[in-house]
Amino acid sequence: DDTVGNYGSYKLYSFKIFDGETLIHDFVPCKTDEGVVTLFDAVDSPATLTTYGTFKPGDEVLDSDFAATVEPQPFDGEHPCEPHPAITLVGETTVLTEGTDYTLTWSNNDRFGAATINVTGINAYAGKTGQISFRVVSPYGDGVVYYAKVGGDDAATCADWANAGSLSAAMAKAAASDGNAVALDDGTFDLSGCEPLDSGSFFETERLLTIVSRGGDPEKCVVLGGGADKPARFLAASGSGLTLLGVTLTNFQAMATSTSGGAVLCNASVAMTLNVSNCVFSGNAAYYGGAIHGGADNRLAKGLMVDCSFVADEARRSGTDQTMGGALYNFAGQIVGCRFERCKSTGHRGGAICGVPALISNCVFVANHAQRADHRYSGAVAGGGSFTFYNCVFSNNTSNSGNMIRGGDGSGAVHKLYDCQLFGNCQICGYSSVEYPDYLYLYRCKVFQNTGICGATASENCLYVGNKITSNYHASWGKLYNCTFANNVGTAMSGLSECKNVLAFGNTVDFQQDSAKYTYCQYKTAKSQYNQDIVLTGVGCKQIADPKFADADDLHPYGCGLKKRSPAVGAGDPSIWTV
Repeated sequence: DDTVGNYGSYKLYSFKIFDGETLIHDFVPCKTDEGVVTLFDAVDSPATLTTYGTFKPGDEVLDSDFAATVEPQPFDGEHPCEPHPAITLVGETTVLTEGTDYTLTWSNNDRFGAATINVTGINAYAGKTGQISFRVVSPYGDGVVYYAKVGGDDAATCADWANAGSLSAAMAKAAASDGNAVALDDGTFDLSGCEPLDSGSFFETERLLTIVSRGGDPEKCVVLGGGADKPARFLAASGSGLTLLGVTLTNFQAMATSTSGGAVLCNASVAMTLNVSNCVFSGNAAYYGGAIHGGADNRLAKGLMVDCSFVADEARRSGTDQTMGGALYNFAGQIVGCRFERCKSTGHRGGAICGVPALISNCVFVANHAQRADHRYSGAVAGGGSFTFYNCVFSNNTSNSGNMIRGGDGSGAVHKLYDCQLFGNCQICGYSSVEYPDYLYLYRCKVFQNTGICGATASENCLYVGNKITSNYHASWGKLYNCTFANNVGTAMSGLSECKNVLAFGNTVDFQQDSAKYTYCQYKTAKSQYNQDIVLTGVGCKQIADPKFADADDLHPYGCGLKKRSPAVGAGDPSIWTV
């Protein structure tokens, strides 16, 4: 292949091809008289093999005057790679100076594969020359990048931005081997006029694939689906991994031939790696996973979902038939810094998420809804196990069943929330019956104006203000440490196994029993189960008329900080500030 070029002072690999045990080709690299690298077939000459490949340079041969080590250079599709390595004479360690001792030019540096630095000695090194090989590589993996633009030609090479083709052309080329990427130029790729595949997807891949926007801004790089008029998902992926970077996928619906994953379906035979960063999913719909379906059974996708937005995605079907995960279904990786807003499940679990991610951190859940009125279903997240949240915000999430977080039927799920804020939601956690209990642990959380709290197995360093505290099966509180309850409707504390350093004031009833395990508690009212006034007798417990809460500020938006002269200041036991 005369496009291979001259590798200069580098060896090339030879290779043999066998049919069973029979040698049918023995390719040996050599140079023609014109200096062109070619392949000679020692078995069958001239060679009859018609498929050409890329041949990597081998070990350096020390017949060049100059030497250098060059790391692989990532190509952005626009600017040729022009590395300036530290150049020495072969066998020496003194680094020479470019422009004083030598000049550089580059060959084949505007495409993926092998490229060359041409070194020409000047001044004291005049007459010396050398060629140093390096690799031009994809920034996104071991393969190459194919480039697509709005209005691109289906027949384009997609080799760089100057030759960018259609999205269909780039996706087809990327499907040839693992590790390739498709780069999308800014603009709106409208697929509503395209015909989906029989499988219910516009595109399919069995390869390790990356899809990335040129500028990294999902607001500027949008892929638009066909909506209800042409219901199909964007992509069904069954390779070992999929990465999405900086794109918006909107108006896709998996509601016809295939009903899982409104925008993306992970359908690998084994658990694949799904990494999604800085992407937007909006207005997508499916029966299971309005935006993304992570796989089935023991093949759940793992990976990292970071800084993404899911807006008005729905798990939807007619009537009250089963649906799960308005935005995500069965993603088992980590979710960090994502926003779930106005996502909905019309017939079953998880207005935003259904499944059990490994971790949910720094996320925001706003106005998500689970429509079906059944105690097993939740307005924000639901699944078949336990959830852990770090530094998350939950606001105005609702469910016709009354639960915001739910494990699974009879799973005995244990949900833990650390440094979270919960505002204006329905009942926080599902304790709706003896048959279907969940258990809740809250640490350093702010819980304001929620319509239902059924208690927690443990709560530490938390603030509860203006909530409606309900009482039913498994609703009593377990252990409370260093918490404040103010202006809640209902009984703040009942059924406690242990209570230390708790301030309760302005609730319908602050305490509804007494115990020696209640210590250093400050309160206004305590009633027995027969509504008779009682006094807490534990060590350090004290009844106060007014705790003197301070005015609202940024730290205490509901005014539950304490004034300096509050009788509660210094009344607790500082040795149990944490447990």
